[in-house]
Amino acid sequence: MTDDAIDEVDPSLDPSPELEEASGPVDPEVLTDAVDEEESDALKPVDEPTRVLEPASASGPVVLDVGRTAPSVPVLSRARSGALERFLASIGRYPVLTPDEERDLTLRVFERKDPVAARKLVVHNLRLVVKMAYRYRRTWASVLDLVQEGNVGLMEAVSRFDPWKGARFSTYASYWIRAYMIRYLLEYSRMVRISRTRAGRKMFFQLSREREKLRAQGVEPGPKLLAAQLGVSEKDFDEVARHMDQSELRLDAPLSIDGQATYLDTLSSTTPNPEAASHMKALSEEVSSALEEFGKSLTDPREIVCWSEHLMADEPASLSDLGERFGVTKQRMGQIVNAIRKRLKAHLEARFGPDVHLDYIDQDL
Repeated sequence: MTDDAIDEVDPSLDPSPELEEASGPVDPEVLTDAVDEEESDALKPVDEPTRVLEPASASGPVVLDVGRTAPSVPVLSRARSGALERFLASIGRYPVLTPDEERDLTLRVFERKDPVAARKLVVHNLRLVVKMAYRYRRTWASVLDLVQEGNVGLMEAVSRFDPWKGARFSTYASYWIRAYMIRYLLEYSRMVRISRTRAGRKMFFQLSREREKLRAQGVEPGPKLLAAQLGVSEKDFDEVARHMDQSELRLDAPLSIDGQATYLDTLSSTTPNPEAASHMKALSEEVSSALEEFGKSLTDPREIVCWSEHLMADEPASLSDLGERFGVTKQRMGQIVNAIRKRLKAHLEARFGPDVHLDYIDQDL
């Protein structure tokens, strides 16, 4: 699909100031803090969205079910190679709705909870999602990911739109599409998240713009000046700018042009293979059995206590306490413990060979 085809979307991408009055008040819980004049109407999602229309009462909202997918609605693949081209080709089959067609479909959804009409509203407005995705794309956020989020926002708009309020559906839907795209950008902008604070959100959208503006005026945009221009503290600026300016490498990025291998493929796994894990489990069970067998062979009360309460205990009793119990010195109890270790080492070597090594056996030997 060409850029011209994408631009065939309804020109009223940005909601007009009259939108709230025309289509009903927007829940304040879905509004983000103002990040700048351009983004001040961005929305946060409320409840988890739903996807396929289910019958509901005549007066109730349309309910969309995330767990199911409407048949033959274009589904965006996560595969990077060629996925965007295929998606654009698939939505090219659905022309932009005329105002009369749009009103007819929205009335059918609102009044009769018609799933066929809802599906048509979604697929015929996917161009709107794509256009907004290109607007909000970043070097680390692909159009694919943004379209995926925008599609969810579009379906949320279908479930909430009231055609009797007088607004165009595309105008209302742009609110929800942008809401999910901006949420994605804010939450997944970096592994170290930068946008949880008001300063982070403001800098996220305005930092690059302010730098370019100052450079165009012949002024070097230093941290102090930029912080003042953005209305944030120097401390907040330094912290957020440091993370925003760091380059990132996606593990799923291709290593070569053919895209067959990714950086993730080059990382070695620390997880043992099943055969090695099975062998280690069997060996551990044998060692535990040998230790249990050795403990049962002890007959001297002092050795039994040293074994169970000092050598094998998670929180070993001190030799001084054990010595007081038996009326002997700490040094004498230490001698008993060392004698036990020597015998245990011989016991394990006889069973597993001379290379056996346990830290608490060799200690002090």
